Amino acid sequence: MPEEIGSFWKRKLAGEPWSDAVALPLAASPSGRRLTASDSVGTRARCAGASPTDDPCPQLPSSTMSRPGSGRDPSFRTTIPDEGGLHVPFPSRSGVNEGLRGSSGLASLRDSGVGAVIRERFHHTNAHTASRVVLCVEGGGMRGIVSGGMLVALADLGLLQYFDCIYGVSAGAVNAAYCLSGQVPEGISIYLDHINDRRFLSFRRGMRGDLIDLDYLTNTVLSERCRLDSVAMLNSRVPVKAAVLDLATGTSTAFALTGTQSDILQVLRAAVTVAGCVRAPHEIRGGWYADAAIVDPVGLGCAERDGYTHAVVLLSRPRSSWPRQHGKLEEWLLSSRLTHWPTTIHSLLASREETYKRWMHHLHLLQVSEDRRLVIVRPAHTARTFETRRTSLERAYRDGYDAARAVATSWLPANGNPLTQPHTSLATSRGRSWAAAQPQLPQDA
Repeated sequence: MPEEIGSFWKRKLAGEPWSDAVALPLAASPSGRRLTASDSVGTRARCAGASPTDDPCPQLPSSTMSRPGSGRDPSFRTTIPDEGGLHVPFPSRSGVNEGLRGSSGLASLRDSGVGAVIRERFHHTNAHTASRVVLCVEGGGMRGIVSGGMLVALADLGLLQYFDCIYGVSAGAVNAAYCLSGQVPEGISIYLDHINDRRFLSFRRGMRGDLIDLDYLTNTVLSERCRLDSVAMLNSRVPVKAAVLDLATGTSTAFALTGTQSDILQVLRAAVTVAGCVRAPHEIRGGWYADAAIVDPVGLGCAERDGYTHAVVLLSRPRSSWPRQHGKLEEWLLSSRLTHWPTTIHSLLASREETYKRWMHHLHLLQVSEDRRLVIVRPAHTARTFETRRTSLERAYRDGYDAARAVATSWLPANGNPLTQPHTSLATSRGRSWAAAQPQLPQDA
């Protein structure tokens, strides 16, 4: 890596002024064009003679990056490397002075963090700010109960109403739908009472067919036993979008959960169609879609393309945890369920561990940046992807709830007034109450 590129990142992560950090030396591109300050770091590294593996920006398909558009905060400027790469947004030279002008008291980038924006909205409910805050929810099969607990914590603190949109991936989309419809007990009961047995997950069935039964999930659980109240969800102030993998392009895209009950369930089914667990992707209006976790684990790629400037990311994995590579036996079992999938799915599955690590590195860079426009909430512990033990799932829920509450409480002002009756008593169909196990919010918080 060239010395100037390395020093650029050292200055940037050390929190030095952006005007110094973006002052990279100009160089000539292979085509003879002079590079400018708007060129990506990856492009500069390649033009300076560094190999692609030395690029300080993690590499992902270009479609997962945010493209400049009229809806983006003017203090944000991103670039798209020639060969694709995951960008790290940084303010333009004029962004410090002009980017947040007239944004309801947010005078500078130092005051434009997620917490500051939410506190501003708390005091001025109808305030129109230049900031657009998105909530990204990770799924992960049965691990989705962790992010479900995080959503419940934010709802108990009364903070969900201050987000402009919620993006859910896989089970995260289902969690968001039930949380915004006010069906918290039903949403958690899905994990504890309905999909933690052979009716939904069967390794014996997976030897000859689908490992998970999506017909049972959508037609029985979501439609009958824990029927989603789509009317209540649509009446919520906050819209919900499900990030899915578009198999025609190999990139993530987002569908809004709108329309009829059937339309919403079709999108949710596409969001949980996990490649390798079912024999075919899901069709929506002539297109084929699947779980987006292997290309966009938290939905942030979709949110960036839609122009959101701030993000809170709810992770279902603890630190230093990521998808592991499949063994030979797993590869053999997967191959029998991928015969009706496009050939590109094999390379996406093979690189899912590396893709997840690069996304986590990207999230870390955004979290430690000076403007603090991204906050990561992660649990101390989690559940396995195919966990079926009720006690482990309950513990995972509590870990997610505690993690989100610990982070989000700091966003409330000292005289904040969150809900005094949190959703901590989740009586399930088996008659068990969580009242004694759940943390109680202070009455004067």
